[in-house]
Amino acid sequence: MEIEDSHVEKFAAVCAEAILTYLDSGEPQWVTWDGYSHRFDFLSVELDPPVLPVVLSIEEGWDRIGDFGEITDPQHEHFDADALREAIQQLLTDEGVGERILKRFLAKLEKLEEELDEDEGPAGVAGPDED
Repeated sequence: MEIEDSHVEKFAAVCAEAILTYLDSGEPQWVTWDGYSHRFDFLSVELDPPVLPVVLSIEEGWDRIGDFGEITDPQHEHFDADALREAIQQLLTDEGVGERILKRFLAKLEKLEEELDEDEGPAGVAGPDED
């Protein structure tokens, strides 16, 4: 599948909101995507396991994805959530970081699908661990 600019833009917007939610709540967040649609979502890892595959976990060390040039500590007196949101989106869209993350995710998803296909064996034939 080809990663479209619109995929990266939507991913960047959802990822920025997940990061801001993590900074506000302190609860790690999962960013999810089915690998095909333009629908990205995020949810707390404290909730039930996600229905869709997890693209990215937002937790301690999240800022290793790049230099934002903005204050990331919500307790700092000059913290600006809107400026940080824009900086995150810019890093993920304009600098190619988001596209690399999504491509890596799709490669892992494809590998998992291949492994599942291998485990199933030929159609109608149980794999070695199945009865």
